[in-house]
Amino acid sequence: RYGSNGGASGAFAARLRTEAETQGIPVTLSTLDEAVSSFPRDGVLVIITASYEGSAPKNAKKFLKWLEAGEAGNLRGCRYA
Repeated sequence: RYGSNGGASGAFAARLRTEAETQGIPVTLSTLDEAVSSFPRDGVLVIITASYEGSAPKNAKKFLKWLEAGEAGNLRGCRYA
């Protein structure tokens, strides 16, 4: 999952996906906003995001609100980095 305004984090996430898939690791790539409350319980969640002077990227604002609302407990059982 990634958050990006200018595209650098998205591009890095896409490169990481390509590397993982060459190793036979299945990958789902999406923005952080697209992933709110639908995090995997199997495998590992990798979050790649930029910050803009402490502000969330445009495609991670819903995710940040979700975290700030205390719903991050929904990540229980999810391995993430």
